Amino acid sequence: MNTTRLTLAVEFDSKRTDAESIATALDRLTETALSTPGIVDDCGPIEVGAFEPSPDPSVAGEFWVMLYHHRHGDDFSLYRSQAAAAQAVVDIIREWVGDIEGHDSHPRIVQLLELPDVHLTERYRELLRLWEDATDESFEIDRRSVE
Repeated sequence: MNTTRLTLAVEFDSKRTDAESIATALDRLTETALSTPGIVDDCGPIEVGAFEPSPDPSVAGEFWVMLYHHRHGDDFSLYRSQAAAAQAVVDIIREWVGDIEGHDSHPRIVQLLELPDVHLTERYRELLRLWEDATDESFEIDRRSVE
């Protein structure tokens, strides 16, 4: 026999119940439905496992950590996508680019910051390299997951 996982989204009032109680109710409902003669004759024999609540989707899964190393220390922020983390890096550079006015890299950094969605292009690496050379600051973006 083959196995598949099916996802079921359930909206509920957390003042009246919880995810575990809903899973138990769905177990009973499925058991009752499958005991009905002929209900799955078109599918052949099937077995359904227990319903299990998934972790809170706002914390489960993949996320990205952006580390910003600067003269005052290190900052970190969490993002739901790599693109969002990279955009945050661009925003930090945009905020502080005035501090390096007069540096040889300043005109090129300003030019790169004017590109739409620079964080999604090959020019992003150039921007990071120029910023690090001009400031001795650096950024890291790492993927993490929660299970």
